[in-house]
Amino acid sequence: MGFNDSISENQPHFAGDVLCVEIRGPRCPRLTLVDLPGLIAVNPGKAAQGNADDIRIVEAITDKYIRDEMSVILPVVNSNVDIQDHGILEKARRVDPKGRRTFGVITKPDRIDAGGKSEEDWLRLARQSEDAFFKFGKGCHVLVNRSNQKPQTGTSSAERDVNEENFFREEFWSEDSGENAGKTNNWHALYPTNQWGTRHLVPRLGTLLYKHTLEQIDSVRTDIETRLANYDAQLEHLGLGLLDSSKLANILLARFLEISKTTSQAVLGTYRLDPSFFGIDEDEKTSRYLRSRIRDGNAAFHAQMKAKGHRAEYKVAPDEAPPDDFAWADFFHRFLKESVGTELPGNFDPERTTKLFHHYSKPWAELSRDYLKLANRHCRDFLLLVVNRKLGKDFPDIATNFWKHVMEARLQERVKSAAGELAALEKDRTGDLVTENLMFLEQSSEKFAVRLAKRIKGAEAQKVFPPQSDDQMAKVIGLGDPAGKRQEAAVQMMQEMLIYYKIARDRYIDNVIIQVVERHLLRSLDEEFSPDWIRDASLFDRVTCDPKHDERQRERDAVQRKRDNLQDCYLTLESLRT
Repeated sequence: MGFNDSISENQPHFAGDVLCVEIRGPRCPRLTLVDLPGLIAVNPGKAAQGNADDIRIVEAITDKYIRDEMSVILPVVNSNVDIQDHGILEKARRVDPKGRRTFGVITKPDRIDAGGKSEEDWLRLARQSEDAFFKFGKGCHVLVNRSNQKPQTGTSSAERDVNEENFFREEFWSEDSGENAGKTNNWHALYPTNQWGTRHLVPRLGTLLYKHTLEQIDSVRTDIETRLANYDAQLEHLGLGLLDSSKLANILLARFLEISKTTSQAVLGTYRLDPSFFGIDEDEKTSRYLRSRIRDGNAAFHAQMKAKGHRAEYKVAPDEAPPDDFAWADFFHRFLKESVGTELPGNFDPERTTKLFHHYSKPWAELSRDYLKLANRHCRDFLLLVVNRKLGKDFPDIATNFWKHVMEARLQERVKSAAGELAALEKDRTGDLVTENLMFLEQSSEKFAVRLAKRIKGAEAQKVFPPQSDDQMAKVIGLGDPAGKRQEAAVQMMQEMLIYYKIARDRYIDNVIIQVVERHLLRSLDEEFSPDWIRDASLFDRVTCDPKHDERQRERDAVQRKRDNLQDCYLTLESLRT
């Protein structure tokens, strides 16, 4: 169980460790004997901290072993104290109420007051009377200890056995028995039986073990078969790390082909051809459903572009209708005035629309970079999972080395090319405004008609419509003076920029999703598990290098020895069934 040499009363003297002594020999029975520490009869609340810890540790150790349904409980109780003071009997009663697997051992019958009530209680327990304090279903036995007056080293085992037999054989207590001298020896009643002495105890325990084994043989057999299967699995697992290069290469070729197929399914979003990996009851996060995560990321990117793709300081959002008045156009009016070039008075250079678009759509670059990072993380999460699940369970070191020496570089190359594609899209965004989309012409014409209709409607409200001449018409609709013309130019510029913005935004979203993520991160992702590295001798050695080979071999040999020993036990058990 372990112990502590500390002399401090605040330090525990017991520990939960197990000290195993294995004895082998042709005549040794296959028996595990667990010698538990004696229970400490002290109230934990009144004990020093160290003693209280000892009490709890000993209680926990005892409970752990006596709960096992296949174990036999051998409570050893000395008869020179009251039966009720032996806590082990209460513990045994709790876990084995009928005493079905309990064999009692009573010691020190020669230290008790002859003829007293305590002796009567102990004799009833030894005889297993109807009113006995505890029922030992496996039986009860009584032993006489060496005398305290004689050191153990001064009494041989043979002398001890003779003294023990004399005690049970005599009908009266011997003259050297102190106050019991000459009294009737009630323990003599056990002498005709086999319930006393060490010479009867050994065969009784052997018979008990045999019968108990027969009772438990089916459950023990099942338990051994389970353990043998576990040992076989361990041996197979450890054996994988001890294969020669040729056999290992063949296994890895098959394993990487399987990983490649699983990756292809994850990219396509089919999931059906590998149910063991794409299960619905798995504990891992949904990183194995790569296409699903990418689709979620696409939707989130689209939503972010609509909500945050334009600069917030503009009073007009691309997907919202502008206010009815033209006050919102003042900002663009000032911009036109401040950025005037060599164009004729009252006109504006189309380059102003380009400049506005570049400024208005500036957030696109950051949003797309964030999305690229997210998509890359989804890919990495999936690849880490599939490598660990398909390779790491059997070849943990190879899985780690493969990621370090092969996969990491391949992923970085994909991210680098994706970032280059994204940079090209950013260059397109900051270039000239180009579109052949007829929606631009249709919507810009519609916006012009709406603006003109609003001005005519305003003139009607002032009852100055219809005008009598073209000049009057120009003045009525507010375009006959320089200020009105500049305002109209500002509104036209902003509306056409917003029309182009939405066309370009949808195109940009598709380009990022298709040209960046799909083309550079997802396309042919399964080919990253190409076995070409296996054919590269230098790279193969780096990936499959096993510095723990000797340690693994020793571990496998130890498991094999345990397995062989358990197999022998199983064969012995099978012989008992015949």
